Formats: sequence, C-alpha cells, structure tokens
Amino acid sequence: MWILGFRRFETTPPAPARPRIPVVTTTSQTGRARVVRLGEMEAASLSVTPEVAYRAFCEIDRQRLWVPGLKKVKVVRADANGRPLEVFYEFGESLAYALVYAWDDAQLKARWVPSSGVRDGVSGSVWFEATPAGCLMHYHLEALKGRPGDHEKDVVRGFREWLNVR
Repeated sequence: MWILGFRRFETTPPAPARPRIPVVTTTSQTGRARVVRLGEMEAASLSVTPEVAYRAFCEIDRQRLWVPGLKKVKVVRADANGRPLEVFYEFGESLAYALVYAWDDAQLKARWVPSSGVRDGVSGSVWFEATPAGCLMHYHLEALKGRPGDHEKDVVRGFREWLNVR
C-alpha cells in the first residue's frame, strides 16, 4: 500500500506477460526527454553453436535467402574484415532503405540503425546465447514500418530453416 498525499493506493503485481524489450528514455534535439517503446523480442532455438549462428547472420549478402519479402541487398561499405557496415535494401513492393551495422564479436551481437535521412529503415538487434542443445537467437525490431505484423517471427523462422539446409 502506498500513501500519496491523502489518497491510499493499493498495488497488485501485474499479470505475467510476454517478455518485452524495455522502454528507453532518450533526449531529443530540443533537450526534452522522450520515451521510445521498443518492439517485442522474438526468440528461437537453433541447433548450431552461437558462433556458427552469428557468423551465418553476418553473411548479410545472403539475407535474401531467409528474410521474407526482401528483394535486394547491396553492401555499400564494409570493414577491414569484409563485414558489412552499411547495406542498401529493397523490401516488399515499395520500401527502399540503407542500414548501418555495428558488430560485437565478443558478445555475438549485432545492432542496426537506419542510415541518416532514411525513412523506411528500422532499428533492431540480434544476439545469440548458448544453450545445451545449441543456441537461442534473440531478434527484435523497434518498429515495423510497412512490414507485416509477423515479420519478426517470419525472419527468425526463415533464418532457422536456412541454417538447417545450408
């Protein structure tokens, strides 16, 4: 029970819900705080090690084989190891955008954000966690922007199926 001023409020624990990516508070250019709700996370068990899954995910030029609706992938810039830093995409019938990638080999994580001035791109991340049977792939987008509602599930399913046949 909380006492706030002269009113009493009883709090009850919230019902268990699907895990969500936390809310993030950022500061806008005007100096005001804004809250950005990040999208739900999709996770899937994979029958390969986290390192194998991470290396396969890093093969951005092969995303057309497992991302439903992706029509074109072109690496614009790469790092010294040949890994994509900026990639141009065409998705569905009308979306065209470039994403900038950041790779964390030690943590087996990747993060991407739209290139400056891009309106159709989405921010997101992926990471791979070891399990006794292989690994768990965690994938999320912060918004869908013209993509189907099940896009995250479809991407994770497509990646898992592609890993099984490659």
